[in-house]
Amino acid sequence: MRRHIAVLALTIAALVLVPITSAGAATVSGECTITGNAAFSPNGLTATPQTLTYNFGGNGTCTGTLNGAPIVQAPVSAGATGTGTLSCAASEALGGTGQLSFPNQGVTIPFHIDLVGAGSEVGFAITGNGGGAGLGHASFGQNALRATECNSPTGVNNLGFAVEATAVNLAG
Repeated sequence: MRRHIAVLALTIAALVLVPITSAGAATVSGECTITGNAAFSPNGLTATPQTLTYNFGGNGTCTGTLNGAPIVQAPVSAGATGTGTLSCAASEALGGTGQLSFPNQGVTIPFHIDLVGAGSEVGFAITGNGGGAGLGHASFGQNALRATECNSPTGVNNLGFAVEATAVNLAG
């Protein structure tokens, strides 16, 4: 009798735990293009490096695979936040967090982000909370006419950007 109870308990545990593990194991591989806006606080970007918090948010599309199924131009939204030494001339921020969401599929993949930039160009690396990795490039070049704001005391508080990123088995 005890053996039957133990087997029954293990079977119930397996049935309960398997869906939880599967639901949390979303993965994406492929390429994404995202455009959006970046905001900086408590001040804007200036010519002098300073510790600032960034918040990036945008929308775009991804092509590749999501949970092993092909996706083509799948709508996505993405966001990231972190703190680092940022200025109009250079940037470095390690240990940020973010998420890539596929609203049509109901999937969100959280990640960690490290970024380093020079001028209007920023390279970044992402790692999924559940594994996998990605590399990308963000360009703030569309804001070139605003460069004079870097010399003002308040700096540049928000900027538009365009991102191109590639992920390999990025898992949430």
